[in-house]
Amino acid sequence: MVALIASSLILRERPSRAQRTGIAVTLCGALVTVFAARGSATFSPAGYAALAAAIVSYALYCVAVRKTRGFTDAEITFAMMAAGAIVFGTAALVKAMRTGAVRELLTFPLRDWRFAASTVFQ
Repeated sequence: MVALIASSLILRERPSRAQRTGIAVTLCGALVTVFAARGSATFSPAGYAALAAAIVSYALYCVAVRKTRGFTDAEITFAMMAAGAIVFGTAALVKAMRTGAVRELLTFPLRDWRFAASTVFQ
């Protein structure tokens, strides 16, 4: 839904009737889920802030991909993976430097075969 709104604002695209119907169905499903879980779920401001950031960043990603018509899918995927590696790798390194665990961070794939295997197969 946010991606559709972002594409309307940034790319000046108007949603089709099917897209508007999809938005309505998605919104109804989300509301049903929220109201059904009311008794068992807890409110976490940090969790909702992270969720909102993820939604907005994905919407902007979708719009950016639509604007990159001159690149192949492989080039777009490479840029996305490189950006993720830089952002999350830097965050992990900063955290490890703060806690004095740089050696553990750098040797973790060598010490945990499950992590190394999941990394290789991604």
